[in-house]
Amino acid sequence: MFCCTAQPCNRSSIRRVVRCEEQIQWEGIVSDLEQRLAQNLDGSFEDLVLTYERRLYAFAYRATGCRQEAEDLTQDTFVRAYHALASYDGRRIRALHLQAWLYRIIVNLSRNRVRRKRPAMEALNGNEPDGAEVTPHGVHERAERAEEMAALLGLLPHHLRVPIVLKYVNELSYPEISELLEQPVGTVKSNVHRGLQSLRKSLDSTRPDKEIPVREH
Repeated sequence: MFCCTAQPCNRSSIRRVVRCEEQIQWEGIVSDLEQRLAQNLDGSFEDLVLTYERRLYAFAYRATGCRQEAEDLTQDTFVRAYHALASYDGRRIRALHLQAWLYRIIVNLSRNRVRRKRPAMEALNGNEPDGAEVTPHGVHERAERAEEMAALLGLLPHHLRVPIVLKYVNELSYPEISELLEQPVGTVKSNVHRGLQSLRKSLDSTRPDKEIPVREH
């Protein structure tokens, strides 16, 4: 089954094709990772780190706004994961949903260590509007908007900030976020909605001519 359909050749459609191919490659890499970890933890743990390090760091960086803290959180996550896996039997390791399990560890760590700093987010979803033309003025405007959005996001409480980052930066689905946060899907959607509403109100109070560049879905 093809996950990408024929579309006009523009920047947005090309990005979708690239993300589709990357997702297929990534799924192939992780498809048997639980099995390999169950058989040989020490020999396969490096593959776990290489597979998930960038994703976990991206979440930690945007959730905390601090590179050093993001690095520490990512490292601590893998340390805890290794010790946990070393205590599990093979059957339990094979039954793990590794991505959700690792995100759950780092979310819990970030909850305990969160500080009120501005997350250095480039954008909530990292994408330009379909058909957007790249111009010096446009680049400057997006950079200015991203800086303002990052500052406003940093003012949100942790329980609203985290699901927004997971949804629009890490691009997880609502069921995936629900699983890793151990919350009903309805609660996750409500927190995302409340967080976006708060961001919109804050943005309206500072720049009433601008709108938040994300869509709820």
